Amino acid sequence: MKLSVAWLRELVELPTEIDAIVDRMTMLGLEVEDVASVGLSYPHVVVGHVLDAQPHPNADRLRVCRVSVGDGELNIVCGASNVRTGLKVLVAKPGAVLPGDFKIKKSKIRGEESHGMICSERELGLGDAHEGILELSEGDIGQPADALYGFQDTAIEIEVTPNRPDWLSHIGVARELGAFYEKPVSIPDVGQLPAVGNDDAGWRVDIVDRSACSLFTGRLVDGLAVGPSPLWLRHRLLSIGQRSINNVVDVSNLVLHECGQPNHVFDRQLLSGMEIRVRRATEGEKLTTLDATERELAAEHLVIADAEKAVALAGIMGGAETEVTTATTEAFVEVAVFDPRVVRKGRRRVNLVSDASYRFERGVDFNRVEWASQRVAQLLTQVAGAKASDTVIRTLGDAPPKPARFFVRASQVNRVVGVPIPPQDIAAMLGRLEIPASAVTNDGAPGVAVEQPSFRHDLLEEVDAVEEVARLYGYDRIEVMPHAPMVRPGVRSDRERFVGRVRERLAGRGYSEVVYTSFMNEQDPDRLNLPATDTRRVTVNVLNPLVVGEEALRTSLVPELLRIVDRNRKRGHTDPVRLFHLGRTFEPRAGETLPCEVERLALAWNGSAHKAHFDRPARDIDLYDVLGETENILESMGVDAVRNVQGGEPYHRNGAGVVIESRDGQRLGVVGEIAPSVRRAFDLDQATFVAEFDVDALVASGRSDLGFQRFSMYPPVRRDLSLLVPSAVPYAEVVGCLRESLDPLLESHEVFDLYEGEGIAANERAIGVRLVLRSQSGTLKDKKVDGMLSRLLTTLEQRHGARLRA
Repeated sequence: MKLSVAWLRELVELPTEIDAIVDRMTMLGLEVEDVASVGLSYPHVVVGHVLDAQPHPNADRLRVCRVSVGDGELNIVCGASNVRTGLKVLVAKPGAVLPGDFKIKKSKIRGEESHGMICSERELGLGDAHEGILELSEGDIGQPADALYGFQDTAIEIEVTPNRPDWLSHIGVARELGAFYEKPVSIPDVGQLPAVGNDDAGWRVDIVDRSACSLFTGRLVDGLAVGPSPLWLRHRLLSIGQRSINNVVDVSNLVLHECGQPNHVFDRQLLSGMEIRVRRATEGEKLTTLDATERELAAEHLVIADAEKAVALAGIMGGAETEVTTATTEAFVEVAVFDPRVVRKGRRRVNLVSDASYRFERGVDFNRVEWASQRVAQLLTQVAGAKASDTVIRTLGDAPPKPARFFVRASQVNRVVGVPIPPQDIAAMLGRLEIPASAVTNDGAPGVAVEQPSFRHDLLEEVDAVEEVARLYGYDRIEVMPHAPMVRPGVRSDRERFVGRVRERLAGRGYSEVVYTSFMNEQDPDRLNLPATDTRRVTVNVLNPLVVGEEALRTSLVPELLRIVDRNRKRGHTDPVRLFHLGRTFEPRAGETLPCEVERLALAWNGSAHKAHFDRPARDIDLYDVLGETENILESMGVDAVRNVQGGEPYHRNGAGVVIESRDGQRLGVVGEIAPSVRRAFDLDQATFVAEFDVDALVASGRSDLGFQRFSMYPPVRRDLSLLVPSAVPYAEVVGCLRESLDPLLESHEVFDLYEGEGIAANERAIGVRLVLRSQSGTLKDKKVDGMLSRLLTTLEQRHGARLRA
């Protein structure tokens, strides 16, 4: 929303300094996005008098003009059809710079010298007219153009939150500033409102869908002379970034930005019959809007129609067939109130945003409608020579909600704001904001009775009024209380600390966190090869998705993660790709409509395990790299996990899916290589690996006592064991026995040899394990180490049939 400071000054008395105004707007809650000087200035452009206009000797459509500019005469070649002797014009001399950084200099046109340019409206930035030059009826020869057309202003652009539609107007913002500075707001006087009747010259308005339109007013205007707007009106719109179109449309736009009430002017001679109907569109009905786009409407669209057809999308945009043109002499002025939900749905369906829809979606002031209608009529009388009807065609739909009424305790104001303010002062503050309020006592408690004004849809309960008092009192005047008793320091839960640790560990290992929406494509379960019975096929679909391809709440993090891998590879980030994402999946619950929200951690690997170096060639990452990396990641997060090869997901390559479990058998997640068919579905041509974990399961299995342990000053003991282990026993089971028998002295363990073949039974394999033992309290003795290893070997043999290799 752009605001003209000059316009605001006409409505309320403000400080001279722009910075002071901006600072106060910020403290009042209006978020200032930008402050810029605006205006029109024409150095080296003066009023000229065409002394002579002769045909160009070498061009049929050009004329060579001799123009007096006060301090001399200039020869200028001009191609305008309306240039003629005796005309008073605006001349840009050599050296002038016109809007758009158009520099004027001496030139030769078809053999004739031209010392400047005679200007049109478009070249001066005053409008769109460019068929001919601007003809003046005022100004002295040689007078600077700035004296006639120049102006300077300051535009303040604010970001308006959806709950404050009253700020989408100059009157609304002036009300806020006037309330703080305790200055009255000078709302333009539109005179006595006309009498309200049921019809006007036989015209009738019928609201078919009463729930979608609570009020519709129409007014007949005759004797219009459509043409360029007067200079003051053009300047007013230019100051807020609006281009001038013609005097009628400019008046409509001016009123919208003045009071925030959208309105529309129809060419009455182009309306069929003497009837206006506010109804739903018929399915497939066509309407060409003012942006020259033919739109196919649906039954959910609300339209304004004449006796035969739709002539406007209600609350969004008028129709091209009934727009005002230079031939218009009779008009129908519409000002109405439409339901925000209906306008929002209709606007989204046709993908069209307008100044009107932006305001209707947030809610307009029901009690401002007739003022706006009278204001449009008043201005059309002034700038277009119109004669407005003295009767308003007023039709009501369903009544708007009754205004909220509530009591504001003075003690609550004191508690929340932190400043004791008497009830009389509270009532006076709210009154300056045009909020009806009076100091009363309720059950012995002093306070203020408040009634919601029609322009404040957000003012519903006590806390809303307390906020108004705080804003008007001034946040900058409230004393800082660093140890306020109502403020307690936040404490992170174990779960929050664990999730934070996950992010830290992964980022420290070179992984990039990706963030994406909670939606998935309806075809993703097919792309993942999920069987028909898989519950992840049961999704909650969105009725009106914002993005094509995101129709359902996701049941897995994997599909979008694979798309991001593909996107990174195509953009050259290929060596290697290491990604992770923390987010929720929405999984079905038996007998429940709403899904269960499960927070998950997903990781993806693609590319090389390591880059090429002079001492080793490059190598693509494989499943063992991924499993080792996963175990290291889980260990760094304090999760003691084991592998279970009996598992995997339908989207994994056969034999390349591994379930990760806790020591007590709880499933934590799954790791595996994406199957080739799934890779093709996501346009991936290189081996890709993913892991997906349940965060709650990780939290339950993780240790919360992770901390620093000092280095031992005592020497380590190293022992190598060559074990014969049945082939069916996974190494993870051997590791479990190692930890059980040797903790807390076991510092590390690693496999240094693996052998199957001659000399070894067919159902066995030889595993060489290197152990490092160390104590924090003293040097380990061989006797103690031998005893621990003996217990280890006994445990291995009893549980898994493993023994020392002879």
